[in-house]
Amino acid sequence: MFQAEIEYHKTLEVTKIDLKRRPDWCITTAFNTIDLMQKGFICAESIMRFCALNGFHPSINEVNAIVRRLDANADQRITVAELLQFLSPKNNVPIAEVFALS
Repeated sequence: MFQAEIEYHKTLEVTKIDLKRRPDWCITTAFNTIDLMQKGFICAESIMRFCALNGFHPSINEVNAIVRRLDANADQRITVAELLQFLSPKNNVPIAEVFALS
């Protein structure tokens, strides 16, 4: 289980770095794409709707886990700032170190 968590974080960090390097990546656009109801925040319902529109049907437990992971202040709402914080690469971790953990 511990090894799986390490692998998850390594993969996530690589994905964050890849996103940051893309010229077409925009956190606001990504946020607004998920915030279909234009509430100014992402909640479990927003994620469920976004997923359904894209052919995914996660359980409410899976969606709640996503919200918990991204929701820094535990108000069950993900703000643009929280999404940005979650999707930003760790500035002090060089990509070589991410792969060195293998």
